[in-house]
Amino acid sequence: MNDSSVTQSIISAASARRLWRLLCSARFALVLILLITAACLAGALIIQAPDEVLRYPLDYNRWVEGLRPRFGTFTVVMDYLGLFRVFRTWWFNTLVGLLVISLFVCTINRFPALWRLVRYRRVKVGQSFFEAGRYRARFASLSISHQEAANAAVAALRQRHYQVTTINEDNRSHIYAERHRYSRFGTFLTHGGIIMAIAAAVWGNFFGFSDNSLVIPDDSRRAVGHGTELSVLNEGFTEEDYPDGRPRDYRSDLVIYEEGKEVKRQTVRVNEPVEYKGIRFHQAFFGNAAVIKVRDTATNRVLFEDGVALAYRKEFYGEARPVGFFTLFDGRLLVDVVSTAQDAIDDYIQPGQVVIVVSQSDNNTMLFSQKLSQREPFEVAGIEFTFLREKQFTGLTVVKNPAVKFIWLATTLMVLGIYTVLYFPSRRIWVLCNQSSQPPTLFLVGAAPRLSGFNTEFQRLAFALEQGLSPSTGSEELSLDDYKNGEERRL
Repeated sequence: MNDSSVTQSIISAASARRLWRLLCSARFALVLILLITAACLAGALIIQAPDEVLRYPLDYNRWVEGLRPRFGTFTVVMDYLGLFRVFRTWWFNTLVGLLVISLFVCTINRFPALWRLVRYRRVKVGQSFFEAGRYRARFASLSISHQEAANAAVAALRQRHYQVTTINEDNRSHIYAERHRYSRFGTFLTHGGIIMAIAAAVWGNFFGFSDNSLVIPDDSRRAVGHGTELSVLNEGFTEEDYPDGRPRDYRSDLVIYEEGKEVKRQTVRVNEPVEYKGIRFHQAFFGNAAVIKVRDTATNRVLFEDGVALAYRKEFYGEARPVGFFTLFDGRLLVDVVSTAQDAIDDYIQPGQVVIVVSQSDNNTMLFSQKLSQREPFEVAGIEFTFLREKQFTGLTVVKNPAVKFIWLATTLMVLGIYTVLYFPSRRIWVLCNQSSQPPTLFLVGAAPRLSGFNTEFQRLAFALEQGLSPSTGSEELSLDDYKNGEERRL
């Protein structure tokens, strides 16, 4: 290996170490969390583009243009930064991905030290250790041998379900006791659950979808889209009410097709969705639809004949008027269908009438508009429009989240980790029975996480140990540093 190869290897190793330290840094994780929080705040405060708009670039551009009166010249900058679609931008998902990697690296980095702590039992500790412990007690003037005192300590510890290890020397007995040794790994369960939950959310965001814009008139069939090759036929929507007008039941009879073949049929209710290949169809809303027929008078060819779900609102037509739309000539013409206002007086469009507004799709230039009454054809430029009748439509929310099982698993891991840490905290106790000291003394020290309730357990152990020793033994002092100002309490 030449000098340049050695130098390159050293540089690569140093860069890898710097990257590893960066990913392990709490400051780096804090910066990521703050940036993600700021992005989420922006996504919550700034209006976000609906899923049905994001699917089509032309619709999205129109939607953004509709925000220009609100944001003015900043609209272009906000759109460039992705502030109208925060949770689908590359930079937001990159931040979340970096946080997942950082949490994962931190977990791996901490694991070896914790594994050594769990597996290695340090039974023998120095005298200074017993004088600096947070939970400590001392029993002086032992009238029994150090072996008998050690046996009394072992009995008291085992009675409280501690695992005990003892090392006996000529004039000393070292005792180490531990309870819930492996509960320390509960934090790894929690961290693993958090990592899995965030990663699953990102995965679901990229490879899943949630669409609440699938509206299907009765006896009509619509494609699901999103690359699914699925379509859904609505055989009929039913609304049932109680005599006092309260809703009793909403249901839709659906038939699911895959590549033109029927694969499933089911009646769908609000709390009874139908699922096929991980895609769920939920009953969400309903409303009126207008059946429109469009005919080429020269060839008598029917260009369009179907129900148009009046499921939307446009400020241009008035917020109270339901609006639907369809396209002609491979999408080159856009036809809006506007119905009479709901819950308001409409002096222009009467019940049983609709207004059609025809415009060019590429530049949104309106060509003409016309009011239609039922079964009264209107012809323009060789194209005949007829409003045939009214019917109902059903509105479905279509959801696919391939990571939902992992989210449930992540939630389970987090709950188990938190439960383990809170209810089974690791507790360690060291005991030194020193016969050579004058007077003979037994030292006791404990260690446990804060807020674990160990102070009460340690006190009870100390009292029980005092009872197990010779009555002539002097119970000199019990010190618990969790008392304010390091106050010591004597027995």
